[in-house]
Amino acid sequence: MKFTAQWGPRPTSNSRDKALELVEDGMVSAEDMLTMCLKYMSTDEVEDMLDTNELSERFTEEEDYA
Repeated sequence: MKFTAQWGPRPTSNSRDKALELVEDGMVSAEDMLTMCLKYMSTDEVEDMLDTNELSERFTEEEDYA
């Protein structure tokens, strides 16, 4: 069992929560956070993220109903 003494606010459990918290607290704008994330991620990671969220070309292409 691990015990760690904590003073002040409870630490954020993970970096994703911390990034969202920074936006919610007004420390950085959502647009700036998005820009930082996109610049950090590889193009393959961005492509996978868009596809996972059904925002890639295969989901946004107009389907032919002929």
